[in-house]
Amino acid sequence: MPLLQHPDLARCGSFVCLPIWGDTCPAATRSPGASAPLVRLDEESWRGGRKSFARERRCDALSALTTAKRGDTMTLAPSTRKTTRPISRTTSDDAIRGTSLKKLQQSMTTFGNARLVELRSHRRYPTELESDASAALADGGTMEELKRDLLDGLTNRLRPELTPLRLDIHPGTQVVAAPYDNSWETGLGLPLSKVDGHMALLGGDEFSGAGFSFFLTATADASVAVTPQGSYEHSFGVLDLQTHPNVTTTGGAGAIVYGSGGTTIVDPKATLWNRVGMTPTTGESVNIAMPDITGMSGGPFPGQRLFPVLFDMRQGDTFEVWIYLWNANANTTGTPFLCSQSGKVPVVTVEAGPPFILG
Repeated sequence: MPLLQHPDLARCGSFVCLPIWGDTCPAATRSPGASAPLVRLDEESWRGGRKSFARERRCDALSALTTAKRGDTMTLAPSTRKTTRPISRTTSDDAIRGTSLKKLQQSMTTFGNARLVELRSHRRYPTELESDASAALADGGTMEELKRDLLDGLTNRLRPELTPLRLDIHPGTQVVAAPYDNSWETGLGLPLSKVDGHMALLGGDEFSGAGFSFFLTATADASVAVTPQGSYEHSFGVLDLQTHPNVTTTGGAGAIVYGSGGTTIVDPKATLWNRVGMTPTTGESVNIAMPDITGMSGGPFPGQRLFPVLFDMRQGDTFEVWIYLWNANANTTGTPFLCSQSGKVPVVTVEAGPPFILG
């Protein structure tokens, strides 16, 4: 009969360990039909235990065990400690009806119009270097490769597919999974991203966006970190050999958290690209994990990561969390400019802990 070594028994998560005498636990057996592991102390083990009683080692859960007498059978019960989660997802009808979708639409309309005004004000002309680049791409094979890469990228963004997802789950992490509660789209953003967390949008001569939301409620004061888990992609470029100096494009991702009454709690955004003028060599294709989304750097320092989204909740609060993608393009009418963007977020991880107090 195998012996249960104390370190192994102490690490077992299915039941609490029994009092330990000496360096080795007594022999263990399971009673037929028993619902929990049973340990029977035979005469020899009991005597050995009494002789080394001075070296007794007990676990923190010793109070959950009954005192064993000679010849008794001791039942090792599962731990009954209840875990209280300060934050949980709510899908109540009242919460969903109280969505801040209209507030989001107003906010994103204002943001999008500002981006378009900025983009349409840019005017530039091709440089000698850009003209040389266009001439260098006069080879038909090279141009066909460029077109194929851009079109393949667009097809992949619009095509649903199953991809492996690696998650690092820590103790206390909660997972919010699709389907989500609300969707938002504008321009060339595709609808119903709430169904599976797939946000997809094209780039036209306008502002476009797509996103989804879910609700969190608090049973205790807590600081919260929200991170979408999945993949992100974008690509853009022109499908000819010409220089298009006035084509402008920008895009990125964002999150916004609304409290009761539609109050904005946090509203972070990240710009992932910003180009003025397009040539056959200035396109871009990016494929990264959603948690790694980082805004463009505005100087010598690295850009700021968008996720996790951090905010505080008070007991009884219900917050709506939006995650979205956006792009804006100008002066693209009549040009072979192509832009696509996609984010696949099947789950969102939520971590919560005691509020941070900086004094």
